[in-house]
Amino acid sequence: MQIGTMTGYRRTTGPLSAQQTAQGWLVADALAQHVLNRLPASTSNGPGHAGAVDLHRTEVHQATGVLSVKLGVPLAEALDHLRAEAYASGLSLTDTAHAIIRRELPDDPT
Repeated sequence: MQIGTMTGYRRTTGPLSAQQTAQGWLVADALAQHVLNRLPASTSNGPGHAGAVDLHRTEVHQATGVLSVKLGVPLAEALDHLRAEAYASGLSLTDTAHAIIRRELPDDPT
C-alpha cells in the first residue's frame, strides 16, 4: 500500500550510497508506520475539516496557492481561508478547492 511520498535533500549532488539508501528506507518505513498508527477511522470530519487524504490532494494545494496570491497572505493562512470557505459552504475541502480553481466562489472566500 502506498500512503504518500517522502522527499529528502542533501548537500552534495550525485547518487546515494548503499548505506544512505538503506537508511532512507528505514526512515520511510518508520514514518509510514507512524502515520498509519495515527490515522483516524474516518478520513474526514465533515465540511471544512481536512482528513489525512484531503490535505494531500493536488487540488487543495492548487487552491491554496490561488488564495495565497489572490489574498496576499502566506500559504498557511490561505489554507485556513480554504477550510473556512469549505465549512461555511457545507462543501468538502476537495469540492471547495475545485470551485476555487474554477473561479466559482466569490472574490473574498471568508
